[in-house]
Amino acid sequence: MQKRTIICYVVLDTFLHSLEAIHLFLCGLLSFMCAATTACEAYARGYSVLFVRNATASIPISGVSAEMIHKVVCAIQG
Repeated sequence: MQKRTIICYVVLDTFLHSLEAIHLFLCGLLSFMCAATTACEAYARGYSVLFVRNATASIPISGVSAEMIHKVVCAIQG
C-alpha cells in the first residue's frame, strides 16, 4: 500500500531543510485546521514545534465558540 502525502508539506519540508531549520514557531488562523495540521506534520518529520497560542485563532463551528475550539486545539498541541 502506498502512503499518500499532501504535496504542500513536502514542498514546505524541502524548503525548511534548505534553510537547515529545526525549530518551527507556528501561528495563524484556523488553529483547528491549518496550524494544527502543520504542527502535526512538522513534528512527524522531526521538527521541534512551538504552537504559539497568542498568535493563533479559530472561528465558531456549529454552536461551539471560537474560544472553546481554540482552547481545545492548544491543549492538544501542548
